[in-house]
Amino acid sequence: MTLKVLIADDEVRLARKLSERLKKCWPEIDEIIMVHDGKAALEAIEKHDLKIAFLDIKMPEMTGLEVAWHIKGKCHVVFVTAYNEHAIEAFEIGILDYLVKPAALDRIGDTVVRIKDRLASKPLNMTKNLGKIKHMMPLDYLRYIKASSGVTMFLIPVGDILFFSTEGRYTQVKTKDKSPLTNFTLKELGSMLDPGKFWRVRGSMIVNITKVEKIEIRGRDNTKLYLTGVPEPITVSRVYAGQFKKI
Repeated sequence: MTLKVLIADDEVRLARKLSERLKKCWPEIDEIIMVHDGKAALEAIEKHDLKIAFLDIKMPEMTGLEVAWHIKGKCHVVFVTAYNEHAIEAFEIGILDYLVKPAALDRIGDTVVRIKDRLASKPLNMTKNLGKIKHMMPLDYLRYIKASSGVTMFLIPVGDILFFSTEGRYTQVKTKDKSPLTNFTLKELGSMLDPGKFWRVRGSMIVNITKVEKIEIRGRDNTKLYLTGVPEPITVSRVYAGQFKKI
């Protein structure tokens, strides 16, 4: 089996240093793929079917935490950061390892031992667990959503999304020109979206209120939203109607 590893860090010099030291500690690695932002990291994991990723927590486009949330246990993750005060909490939620930059050679060697011990087991799905560390790490609101239509995978900027709606076991991601599906639930998405922009309008739908052109309120049980690019109005359930009356 070809052994490929991803290093994602916006500090190019530190990424190269980590790559050099990783090769010394683990000469069996066939290829190290280096990228410098979170969006490129997620694309590389999908494209190359990578099983090991070193993710800087603070990166442009998407944070390392966002990338880990999106991949849903697709590969083993080691977080790389300039801060060490939250290492204990990170290990408690099951993170494989936590490197503080610049990591010394012997410390990287310890990480390699951990990875080798875990390679035979299934990577941890950290989607739920990442919610537990929002208080201790700089987790931004989602900026991209991974969704697919057939064999095509899209990384959709959150600002382009009109609404999310439940479609059987999946969630539809509706934009002006496409409607791909994601396997994230509305509950999972709701915990990562900016609550100032994305509001639940009924049990099966979350709407981007920045796309609302008109709100029509006719009694307690008849609130409708008209969204840019959506021909039919969206009915708001009585449970969520109150928030629109306030605006």
